[in-house]
Amino acid sequence: MAGASIGEAFISASIQVLCDRLTSREFIDLFRQKKLDQPLPMKLKVTLLTLNVVLNDAGEKQRENPAVREWLDELKHAVFDAEDLLDEINYEALRCKLEGDGQIDNLTNKSMNVKIQELLQRLEDFVQLKSALGLREEVGRKVSQKLQQLPWFMNLVFMVEMKSKKIYQKCCYPMMQTTLARMLYNDHKVEEHFTLKAWACVSEDSKIDPNMKLLVVTCKNVASVMQNVPIQFLEPLSNEDCWLLLAKHAFGNESSSSHPSLEEIGRQIARKCNGLPLAVQTLGGVLRCKIDSEDYSFKIEDVVFLWMGEGLIPQDENGERMEEVAKEYFDELLSRSLFQKSWKSSFTMHDLINDLAAFMSKGVSYRLEGRESHELERVRYLSYVRGEFDIALKFEPLNEAKCLRTFLPTSLSPYRFYIIRIIKNILQDLVPSLKCLRVLSLSQYQNVTELPDTIENLIHLHYLDLSHTAIRRLPSVLCNLYNLQTLLLSDCSFLVELPTDIRKLINLQKLMLAEMPVEMGRLKSLRTLTGFVVGKSNGLGIGELRELKHLGGKLSILKLQNVVDARDALKANLKHKKDLKELELAWGAEDIDDSQKEKDVLDKLQPCVNLEQLTIKFYGGTNFPNWLGDSSFSNIQVMHLSDCSYCWSMPPVGELPALKELCIKRKKWGFSYSAISITGEAGV
Repeated sequence: MAGASIGEAFISASIQVLCDRLTSREFIDLFRQKKLDQPLPMKLKVTLLTLNVVLNDAGEKQRENPAVREWLDELKHAVFDAEDLLDEINYEALRCKLEGDGQIDNLTNKSMNVKIQELLQRLEDFVQLKSALGLREEVGRKVSQKLQQLPWFMNLVFMVEMKSKKIYQKCCYPMMQTTLARMLYNDHKVEEHFTLKAWACVSEDSKIDPNMKLLVVTCKNVASVMQNVPIQFLEPLSNEDCWLLLAKHAFGNESSSSHPSLEEIGRQIARKCNGLPLAVQTLGGVLRCKIDSEDYSFKIEDVVFLWMGEGLIPQDENGERMEEVAKEYFDELLSRSLFQKSWKSSFTMHDLINDLAAFMSKGVSYRLEGRESHELERVRYLSYVRGEFDIALKFEPLNEAKCLRTFLPTSLSPYRFYIIRIIKNILQDLVPSLKCLRVLSLSQYQNVTELPDTIENLIHLHYLDLSHTAIRRLPSVLCNLYNLQTLLLSDCSFLVELPTDIRKLINLQKLMLAEMPVEMGRLKSLRTLTGFVVGKSNGLGIGELRELKHLGGKLSILKLQNVVDARDALKANLKHKKDLKELELAWGAEDIDDSQKEKDVLDKLQPCVNLEQLTIKFYGGTNFPNWLGDSSFSNIQVMHLSDCSYCWSMPPVGELPALKELCIKRKKWGFSYSAISITGEAGV
């Protein structure tokens, strides 16, 4: 049973992560330092492993035994709570490391011991019940080492594939329905449940056994062959009924009135179906897929950092970047058709796969739609569609969702621009009360101008998106969220300052903003930085880039005219940032003071040879350094040179074997030139 395997895969993978954390050096050191009950972590690990070995058997037996199904469901929530507790303890370890043990404890020694003992007792109750339910350790089933290393959601994919023999891939394509039916018909598990079975392709020459009892829904010609009782002819649907059926399949649970611009064309399509319900249903499904693919497209980087925020990506033992590991998983899901490319760099999830995911995550994942009858007390993942003004009534059901990990608004029309607002008491009262949050997005709410100080309650927070808001300042307590990995502040045009202690966010891996914090070099875990603006003050110089060894992707270094001493540029250490793929180096548009200094700065900003795209703007030197155009840069495919108005010679770009695009612009002289490849010394 695919569902059983998915459930056990999730719990098993989570248990393995918990066991690894219980035996980590940081965890053991904290217990020793706090003089806690040191045998407790080992007892907890043994109990978890005892439960882990019966999960396969439980997964198989839950189909016929509701008690086992309930046992698995309760265990899943216990594992969620165990993750929350260990995250809380991990936060305390980080706090002690950064603030010193003399600070006031958020989690006292006594409460830490009590919470772990309560969790241990709860899990031991599951151990006692497993015997009563007849659950046994499954012997002889081995999973490959590669499969064991994958996170639970990748195990989910492989388990479904192993159980259904890739049937889910066939489901996505209507022309494969006969293939799918034949696969199911020939499956040995089907044979176990039916003593007799028959496959019939009915044609005009077919003869049907008169003793067989069949219910046949078919066309008139086939019905006439099989007739032994009067035929009940079905009348075509009316145009209005066709429209109602089309709207139901095209818009799902959503009212068609939410898409008024589509109703008229929808009614025209319905009339073209001539009252045939199958045609209406098929077209409605296609239109639903089309609507979903437009409304819920996503980019790989968005998914990657959400996965990281949810804790789904394990830290690779070989030190591989979590971001790269996540991209490998994304590519794997894409290759198996669970994701589909929609437009350029955007992707969608097929509606059938989306329905499968929704079904399997029922009870822990929920989409808020305004007609809630579902109990949200144990829901962990929440999304909803933004409205033009999201009022308090919309979020009332969340008052009981104290275990919530994800608060994620989405947009039905991401390219429609209008002012979006959220009631402010949601920020002041509701959000700070959701203390288990790992992912919080307030993106696009234009009336969000500040965060309450109670945001410091969200110690589990890994991902915070405030992009496209009117945020003016970030509270200093935000810098105490030591687990924060992603902070998105793009297009926050009203943001005037960042907290001075933002350097304390040592786990921050992605930062999108326009203003540089002081001593940014302390953010040593940073992997993605959209831009670095060079300042003149202490702690804002280009040397802050030295310790950011893991920067990758795209990096823009702006206002290079503020580099005081050319030797400081060498401290940026760009030559050893091997993960950088795109680099922009820009000076100011004002006239230069020292042409030689600018050449020396550019010379010392030589990047790694892995670079694929280079842009240089407003460079004031009279020629380019020797490294620019050197054949060792064998990966550069794109080079843009803009407003380098004082240069009298070109770099030897013809020596770059991979160069595909060269663009040279000089706005000052009203001259622009672009070509595929240029070699020579003549000035342009």
